[in-house]
Amino acid sequence: MLLRSNDPKDDMNEVRFVDTTLRDGQQSLWALSMKTGMMLPVAEQMDRAGFDAIELMASSHFKKCVRELKDDPWERIRLVARGSKKLPCE
Repeated sequence: MLLRSNDPKDDMNEVRFVDTTLRDGQQSLWALSMKTGMMLPVAEQMDRAGFDAIELMASSHFKKCVRELKDDPWERIRLVARGSKKLPCE
């Protein structure tokens, strides 16, 4: 969740939500083993859900993607970003 203010006097002027499902949600159930193809079908739906951004990767995901899943982590970001046209992927 991001807290941003348009007024320097009021730090709580606006509350914005960042979805972390694809970053954190897979950690316990999937042990970070979700391949990019498993994420793509929900990218467009997450775009419509009303979030301000999607957090997709953490530093630990890069090693897992490359070594074990044989996925390109940069391509994952590109493909999910392409599927969620309105949301920035962080």
